[in-house]
Order: sequence, then C-alpha cells, then structure tokens
Amino acid sequence: MPVEIKARELHGKMLLALCAAEAGFAVVIGRQKVLREQLHNFPAGLYLDKSVAVSKERWFKRFRNLGNRVVAWDEEGLVIHEEQYLKSRISERALALTDLFFAWGAAQRDILANAFVDREQMFVLAGNPRFDLLRVELRGLYSDAAERLRDRYGHIILINTNFGFYNHFKGAAEAKRIFSQSSSHADERFIDNWIDYQEKLFHAFAAVLPWLGERFSQHTIIVRPHPSENEERWQVEAGRVANVRVVKEGSVIEWIMASDVMVHSNCTTGIEAYLLGVPPIAYRPVTSEIYETFLPNALSKSVYSFDSFKACMSELLSSDEAAPDWLANDEKQKICSAYISGTSGQLASDCIVENLTALVDSSGQWKADQSLSRRFQVLLNQLRTTKDFLLRWKSVYRRAERYDRLKFPHLQLRELEEIGQRFTDLTGRFDDIAVSEFTKECFMLRRISR
Repeated sequence: MPVEIKARELHGKMLLALCAAEAGFAVVIGRQKVLREQLHNFPAGLYLDKSVAVSKERWFKRFRNLGNRVVAWDEEGLVIHEEQYLKSRISERALALTDLFFAWGAAQRDILANAFVDREQMFVLAGNPRFDLLRVELRGLYSDAAERLRDRYGHIILINTNFGFYNHFKGAAEAKRIFSQSSSHADERFIDNWIDYQEKLFHAFAAVLPWLGERFSQHTIIVRPHPSENEERWQVEAGRVANVRVVKEGSVIEWIMASDVMVHSNCTTGIEAYLLGVPPIAYRPVTSEIYETFLPNALSKSVYSFDSFKACMSELLSSDEAAPDWLANDEKQKICSAYISGTSGQLASDCIVENLTALVDSSGQWKADQSLSRRFQVLLNQLRTTKDFLLRWKSVYRRAERYDRLKFPHLQLRELEEIGQRFTDLTGRFDDIAVSEFTKECFMLRRISR
C-alpha cells in the first residue's frame, strides 16, 4: 500500500491498512519509492495504486510480472471535468492490467462504466478512505491537532491553493513534462492554456492577501499551497503582510477544522470543508468551462470579483451564525450524495476490504511463484534498484529526491503506532493489530492472536 503524498494520504491509508489487517491480510504500507524498490522481496499479492494514468502502465506490467494483482482508485478522481477526465486521467492499458477500481461515487463510476462497458463489473462504488476521516465518528483523530493550531494562530482564515502547473516546484516546463507522461491528453495548447489560466488565478489570490491582512487583523491568514507547488513564491507574497503565514505541515483536515472559513479555487479541499461544516469560498475571478470542475464550486459559495469576495468575507466573518444557510441546503446535499459514497453507513475502507477479500476468494490464495519467469522478474527489479542507487550522485536525481521528500518527509514506526492507537480509541477496533518495521519507511501490519 504505497503512500506518495504523506500529508494527504497517510491517515486514510493507515485506516484502510488496519481494516485489511483485521480481515486477515498482511499489509505493507510505506513510502511509495521504497516500497516499489522492495516489491520483489514480497510474496505475490495485491498492489493498491492511487491512479490508472498513462504513467502507471509500465509499473503495473512490472507488478503483474512479479505475480501480483493490481487494484486501484483515482486519488484525483473526485474533482474532475467530465469531458476531459478520460483523456487526462485514465489509461485504457493501465486499466486492463487492473482487477478492481474503487470509485468515489456514482458519478465517477457511471462515467467509467459507460466508457468501458465490457469491464463494467470492475468499477466498485466504494468511496475513499481519506473521506472516512471526515465522518463525525472519526474527526476526533484531528481534534487535538486542530485545537493546537487555534491556540497557536488564533482565528484562522485558510487559503488552499491549487496552482501546480503554473507554480510547480520544478517549474512550468517540468509540470508540462510530468502531465504529458501521466496523461493521454497530448495537446500542448491545452496544457499551455491551463498554465495561463492558473497564472491569472495565482496573481488574483496573491492580490487579496494585503486586504485580508488589513481587514481581518485579528485573524491569521494561512496560505497552504498544493504539495506540488513552489512554496517560496508564496513566501514572497506572504512576506508583504504581517499576519499572513505559508504552512505546508500537517494534514489539511486539521487545518480546515481549525479555521473560521476556507478559500480555494477548484480544489478538493472545498469539498472537505463542506463535509466538515466549515464554510468554503470558491474565489473565481477567472472562469473556464474547460479547466474548472463542477463539484468543489457546487459545494462552495462562489464569488467572481474582488469586490464580491470582500463583501462575502466581511458578511461571513461578522455574522454570529454558526454556519451560513447556504452551507447545508438540500441542493448541496443532493449533489454531494451523487458524487461521494461512504459518508454514512459502512466505511469506505471496510467496503474496499470486503471487495479485496472477495477477489482473493474467487482467485484462490496467492503463492509466491518460484518459476523461472518470476525469478527473472525479481532479478530485473534488483537491477533497477541498483541502477537507481548508482544514479543518486547525479544532480537531476538529487532534485527529484528533494521533490519527493517534500511530498513524503520521513516516517517512523512510532508515528504509525500512534495513529493506530488513535483509531483504536475512536472505533474500539484494531487492538489486536501489530505494526512492525519491514525496512526503512516501510511497515507491516498483521493481526496477532491474543
């Protein structure tokens, strides 16, 4: 169970890992890069990936050649433009190498089932473990952290940015290359126009910071860039205003819970804020039928100019109401139900584990294939790992490693044990699950007998 972006993925995947271990699976969870390097040391089993993009084709072939089955969801599959989604996020070849695909909700499942009629049964209506954490019974995982943030920063206005093409950590040219590798959308003009669109939004968001700082001088304005963004550019903008801070640390959920209001543009965090009962404001001074997506804006209060933004923020933060009327109206609740499964009833994590168990039962137990084919694939994986090790002195590798570390700072056994204990305290489950270190930044969860 690989984790690429620690702040976003770790807690949800840890919950899923605990549910799977409770059901009898031996689960390995850890840093994606390390786990891939170690894959040849595992017996054949299930590999869970976060997308079925073009960039996953070669990886899925490698995983299957080692005797594994591949299952997946699309981490970015909730905030989508339906006309562009299949081109930009779905590889038919990667999908053909996948046994099960877990959909966020009925809307995503129907798009995929209609596009791949012959594989309709592989698309499972499940939800996502990350959104299990937004449910009332599990929010306590973040309540202490949210309280510490309020103690440290006081009243918070949270601004989540999502401008990873224009403001990419490695530059716009590298963002284009990465997108081209991970997408079947090869139109360069499409990508260039997307960068131009994000550039306008970046400067529009930067322009509101001085007004926010002055108008709400008793608040701390927290700018939280997307993990792929260049934080230093936001630090320059924040440096001009005394009560603006740029912070990437921690989970976005604890930051939303600690905030009075959350401002975004076209971002999943707008949906998360809605589900957590924190007012989300979609600031949309630049609009696009191509690059904007429906759901975050539909569950937020949209404002289209600096003047309307100022009026909305002033009204919202001067009101004594716990939440504005528009936050939980019937129309928004209906939209939410159509796009997101698992917000009540069975946890998405438990639904996924049920389907994994059924997949194993229908296929028979996996056994490590000792054939010449598997031994050859093990050797190939060892050679690739050795090659990567030898390349680490190169500057291009060091830049890639630095970027990877921004997404995944170090992970230790104690941290996972503490997360596991918090889930046990909240749910009354998992007290018979042991966590042990498999290798550096990779850990195994197993059910133990009492």
